[in-house]
Amino acid sequence: MAAALAESKATSERIMSEIASLKQDVVKMHKSIEARELKQPIISNEAEAADMATQPAIQASTTKLRQLTWRPNLHKGGTRLAGLERTLHGNREFRRVCRSFSREYENNKPISDVDFIWKFIDSIDLCLSKHIQESLAAGLSNYVYTRKQIRGQSDEHYVTISRKLSWDIFRKALDKIAMFSA
Repeated sequence: MAAALAESKATSERIMSEIASLKQDVVKMHKSIEARELKQPIISNEAEAADMATQPAIQASTTKLRQLTWRPNLHKGGTRLAGLERTLHGNREFRRVCRSFSREYENNKPISDVDFIWKFIDSIDLCLSKHIQESLAAGLSNYVYTRKQIRGQSDEHYVTISRKLSWDIFRKALDKIAMFSA
C-alpha cells in the first residue's frame, strides 16, 4: 500500500511539473503572438523585460525627418554614438536635409551663420539634435561650448555656439561624426 501511495505521489508530481512547463509554454506563446501583433521583440524572462524597460524607445513622428531607435551598439567608425542605432532611412533623410540647407546657404547667404546653424539643428529630430550638439562640443571645442541648464532656457539647446563658427566648418564637423559618414 505504501508503495502504491509513493508511486501515485510521484506520478502526481510528474504531472504537476508537466502542467507547470505547459503553462510556461503557453505564456511564451502568448508573448510571441502579442509581440508579432505589436511588432515588438519577444521578451523571454524578467531580466530582458527590465533591460527593455530601461532603454527608452524613441519613435520619430511622421512630421519629423528621422526614424531612430535607442540601442547600445557600436557603429562602423568604432565610436559609440550615445546609443543611437544608425538606420539607412534616417541617414538618407539626414543627408537630404543637409543638402537642402547647403543649397539654401549657397543660394541665399544668411546674415548670421550661427542663426542658420541653429535653424538647421532645430529642424531635425530632438534626439539627433542632442547627439549632434554633444558631438560638436567634443569636436569643435574652440567654437562650441556645453551649456549649463538655467531655468527658463530652451531644453533643446545643450550648447552655446560661438559667432566665429561658419557653416563650412559646421558642415565639415558633421561629416566627421561617425554616424553620418558613408
